Amino acid sequence: MTDPEHAAARHQPTPDTVAIDVGGSDGDRDDPFAESDDEPTPNGGVGSVIYYQDADGQPVRKSRAVRGEIVEFNAGGGQVGRTVVTFRTEDKAADAE
Repeated sequence: MTDPEHAAARHQPTPDTVAIDVGGSDGDRDDPFAESDDEPTPNGGVGSVIYYQDADGQPVRKSRAVRGEIVEFNAGGGQVGRTVVTFRTEDKAADAE
């Protein structure tokens, strides 16, 4: 997987939320490592990417993530905000049932 800092520098907003799959089969598109969105962001950006991570901050697929790092971008692709979120593990356990 590409280092988030480098991926962020190259990000260009897309028309819709898009799953970003890195390796794996086409069936993994429903369980991405990251997703992008071109909606306006709280810090004045024009789009964002969320990178899914495990408890150690390593990239994992969305279904295994316990946290995420949301990076917001301006029209030129520069970062305007970064937020780390923690997912409730109870929700993931309930979804798996």
